[in-house]
Amino acid sequence: MITKHKGFFVLCLILAVLCCFLGKWQLQRYEFKKRLLNNYTERLHAAPKIFPQLLAIEKDLQFQPIKAQGVYLNDLTLFQQKLSEQGQPGYEILTPLRIKNEKKLLLIDRGWVPETCPVTIDTQQQQIITGNIKLLNEYQFILGKNILKSEQGVTVIQRVDMRDISELTRQEFFPFIIVLDRQPPTTVLPERHMAYAAQWFLFALIIIVSFYFFARERGRDEL
Repeated sequence: MITKHKGFFVLCLILAVLCCFLGKWQLQRYEFKKRLLNNYTERLHAAPKIFPQLLAIEKDLQFQPIKAQGVYLNDLTLFQQKLSEQGQPGYEILTPLRIKNEKKLLLIDRGWVPETCPVTIDTQQQQIITGNIKLLNEYQFILGKNILKSEQGVTVIQRVDMRDISELTRQEFFPFIIVLDRQPPTTVLPERHMAYAAQWFLFALIIIVSFYFFARERGRDEL
């Protein structure tokens, strides 16, 4: 039965293996997101540690609550394109913070604003901020250039890439950002990845069963 439909069998086999691979990848994403949320939950209620002393005592910085004091460099504010939880287009306001006696700057995520009002929050005096460290995702996919300009004349970015930002601002930055509002670190919950995995494994099963019935019916027709 397989010999008579060798080409179609190979195609179905490739598709089934691909679906199984994607299902396994979604299971890996499930485990990763689960550990991510557990780690975030544990540190959400922890007391913030003083920056930059935190760097000397902690190796795992992801989601570490911190407190820092410095001055916002408002002229270097960036706007990262990002949808709200309701799908409304807008921006995350990212402003560098200069800390006394530190050569590098901290990039602070000051929150989300709708696309219709990308304005800089002008703050000149010393600020004491508290937030959580967020390590950067180096593998974010974007289309076109990362650094853009909006009609309002502000600098817009698609992703937070410290190399691009350093070249643009001619400043050095720490390799992470500080998120002021303590929101969940991911918009895709672990359970959704489990559902995606089940769908891919189901697709693989459908492909195999479909080939079986196709080959059987063709075999009957040839009798």
